[in-house]
Amino acid sequence: EYMTLVRLLAQRAEEKRPVRVGVIGAGKFGSMYLAQARRTPGTHIMALAELSPERAQDALRRVCWPDEQFAANSFADAAETGRTFITEDSHALVAADGLDVVIDATGDADIAHRVGTSTRKTPLEEMQAASVMFHMTGVDKAAFIQGVKDDPQTYLSWAWADEWTVETTGKEDDMFSPWLSKPFARAKDAGHIPADLKTLGGTWGAISDQGDLTYLNLVHMPEIDGTDVWSLTKGEIEGRRQALMAIDALRRYTPGCENAKLRNYGMTIGIRDTRKLVSRYELTATDVREQGRFDDSIGIFPEFIDGYGILILPTTGRYFQVPYNAMVPSDGVRNLLVTGRSIGGDQT
Repeated sequence: EYMTLVRLLAQRAEEKRPVRVGVIGAGKFGSMYLAQARRTPGTHIMALAELSPERAQDALRRVCWPDEQFAANSFADAAETGRTFITEDSHALVAADGLDVVIDATGDADIAHRVGTSTRKTPLEEMQAASVMFHMTGVDKAAFIQGVKDDPQTYLSWAWADEWTVETTGKEDDMFSPWLSKPFARAKDAGHIPADLKTLGGTWGAISDQGDLTYLNLVHMPEIDGTDVWSLTKGEIEGRRQALMAIDALRRYTPGCENAKLRNYGMTIGIRDTRKLVSRYELTATDVREQGRFDDSIGIFPEFIDGYGILILPTTGRYFQVPYNAMVPSDGVRNLLVTGRSIGGDQT
């Protein structure tokens, strides 16, 4: 059945009756699908729903869609011309005439949940911590890099005292990691950070010649529910407060950061874990860690695990397959697929 999907799509393309798709969500997961969809014969992205139409347009441009492809002015226009209509109204998209399938790419299985499809929400106390990203400027690049060379960190450093634990395969233990935790430990000892604060520590991304230290993933907020606006607000407020603590500690205890200051925060808090679809097939830890193979595979993913205290880097060529049935509701709801982190599976 599943091995014929490509052939069936090719047949529909030849017959000029493509599968008309509505996508809800133009973030990370939606963009990855949209990058492929325009080049998939037999597929027509008829509509794309996103809270910010400008964000949707930017996402499409980033994955090389020409502007004229998403210039439809209505659902009917999109159906007639083969172009894509962008809307901020997901309800209207779901109800639009002509669609064959709706793809929930919200990252939280929002649409699946609202239409009554079975989903499973991770208990708040078990959700992976949310990240408050920020960037600094005014860093002395040469001094910072020299400090990194003088005290190199590895992925084993992620097992930080009694704060975090991490399981690796062993090959990660001696690999360099852009890890920062010692400045925060020193700041605690000196009384600059509350001794019981366990949310600071993480990685830096890049440093420019101009002194911008970017993608600082140093603040990790537990028990933040990405489906609850009040919880998200709490996470943003407290996370930004802690980011300022982190900057103060870096100024005091990190070479090159003596004159650094906040450049900007990330646009949104980084959520890792909310709902998952109860799907026809649910990926297991064994599938992910032991190179699972499936007759209905729609893609592959390298052996890369970073979460729930497990860290495995994709350095061996090992991979697992992603089955189509992990996106399909188990309770018989038709014409709906769920993509991204919300596909069916256990927490790993």
